[in-house]
Amino acid sequence: MKIFNSAQASTRTTLSEAKKFAAKHRQIDPDTLLIKFFPHVSKIRFLEVSNAVVGTGEILPFHFVAQPACGAHYPQILILISPNEWQDIQDGKLTLPTGWDLGTAVDL
Repeated sequence: MKIFNSAQASTRTTLSEAKKFAAKHRQIDPDTLLIKFFPHVSKIRFLEVSNAVVGTGEILPFHFVAQPACGAHYPQILILISPNEWQDIQDGKLTLPTGWDLGTAVDL
């Protein structure tokens, strides 16, 4: 039997909720090319790349409070970027906020 600590259990729960919201985001924006989830024990953090976005050349996180009545049990942070900005991140020209590690990100 595998035993998980509370941080692992919370991350598993945020991942489960993140998958639901990622599916909804893709329905709303069919131009979404990529969604990455950055594990955190008490927040849902998304990076979304969409052809519908006009790039600003900046990383601008949008913060949303938890709304359990609407199914959002965790606060969410969304970074919405263009494909060119995604390339700039990969090339090291743009950086993600502290704690947003692409090495631990999950593709959704």
